[in-house]
Amino acid sequence: MCILNTDAAEGPKNLGALTGDTAQRYFHILQLNLAEHVTTRSIMLYTCWQLSKPHYFQHENYVLQADINTILYTLSKKSAKNAVALAHTFCMQDYMLNITSVSLFDAFALSVPKIDIDDDDIQEVLDCCVNVLYGTVLDHLKQRYAKQASARFSEVLKYAVWKIESEVHGIYAVHVAWWRAESAQRHFHSLQSNLARERFTVQKSAMLQVCCALSQPAFFQKTDLRLEADIETILYLLCEESAKNPKKLAQTFSVEDEKIVNGETTLLAAFGECVPKIDYDPMQKILMQTILVCLPNVQNCYNKVIGSVACRYRKDGINKFSGSLRDILKNWKRCPNPECTPKSQTAALYTDPGFVHLEAFILEVLEEDSKDVS
Repeated sequence: MCILNTDAAEGPKNLGALTGDTAQRYFHILQLNLAEHVTTRSIMLYTCWQLSKPHYFQHENYVLQADINTILYTLSKKSAKNAVALAHTFCMQDYMLNITSVSLFDAFALSVPKIDIDDDDIQEVLDCCVNVLYGTVLDHLKQRYAKQASARFSEVLKYAVWKIESEVHGIYAVHVAWWRAESAQRHFHSLQSNLARERFTVQKSAMLQVCCALSQPAFFQKTDLRLEADIETILYLLCEESAKNPKKLAQTFSVEDEKIVNGETTLLAAFGECVPKIDYDPMQKILMQTILVCLPNVQNCYNKVIGSVACRYRKDGINKFSGSLRDILKNWKRCPNPECTPKSQTAALYTDPGFVHLEAFILEVLEEDSKDVS
C-alpha cells in the first residue's frame, strides 16, 4: 500500500521546512513506498536519504533547503501514485551511473519528476521561506522549477550532491581534502608551529583562536564555496607569512589583540588587518591556483571564485572578506579581560550556537600549548 501523508499539522506558518523535519518526513514516505521495489543499495535513494539529514538545515542556505524539500516532496508524491514507475526510474539512473560518465547530480535530477509549483504542499514549503528570502529569490525558484532536468536546481544543491558523490565513489581525492578541511588544517598547524617559535600560542591570541576555529571541518560541511575559499586563502596567506617572518606576524597579532582588549576595534576589523594582501598579477594565474589548489569546480564557477578572491584580497582590511565570512566574524566576541583563563577566553568567543562545539576543540589546543610551554 502506497502512503502519501501530507500531514496538515504543519501549516504555512510552521518552519518545519526550515528545520529538516519536513524533509525527513517526505523521505520516510518515499522510503516506505519504494521498499518493495528498490534495494537499499540504490544511489538515487541514498542521495535522497543524505539530503534529508538535519545538517543541511542547520545554519544553511535557505535556497538549498527549499530545493531539498521540493525534491523530496515531489518524489514522495510520485512514489505514492506510482511506486513501480519511480522505482524503474531510480534503477535506470543507478545503471547509467555505473556504465557512463554522467555525474550523480545529472542522474539524480533526471530521477525527479516534473515539479508542480502550484501544488499546495510545495507552496507551503516556499511560504516558509518568505520571511528569510526576498520575493525576487522566490520568483527565481519558481522559474527554475519550471525548467527541465538539472536546470531546475540550484548551484548549492549541485555542490551538496557532489559531496555525496565524492563519498560514494571515493573520487576527486584532492577535492575531498578540501571539504574535509584537511588542507585548511595543514595550513593552520604550520601557522601555529611557526608562531610557537616566538612563544606565541593560541592561548595568547584571539586572532590565532579565530584561525584555529576557521580550520575546522564545520565550516566546510556547508555549501558555501566562497566562504570555504576565503578560509583556505586566509590560512594559506597567514601560513606563508609566518614562515617568512614569524616575529612580525606575531607582533601584528599582538597589536590587534590589544586593541580588542581595550575596546578600540572589533574582532572582524582586527582580523582584517592581520590577513596579508595578495600581490597578484591577473596575467599570472599560477599564484591563485597554488593557493586554491584543492578548489573543486563543481559549480562551474572555478574561475569566478578564483577571480573574486584575487580581486578582494588585493584590498585592505575587511574589504578582503566575503559577506559570509564577515557575518560569521561579526557574531564572534572575546572576553576583554586579558587576565582571564583560557576557558573563559574561549567561552565568550562564539555567539552562534551552530559553532558552539568549536569551543571544546580550541580548549584542547590551549591545553596542548600549555604542555608545550611547561
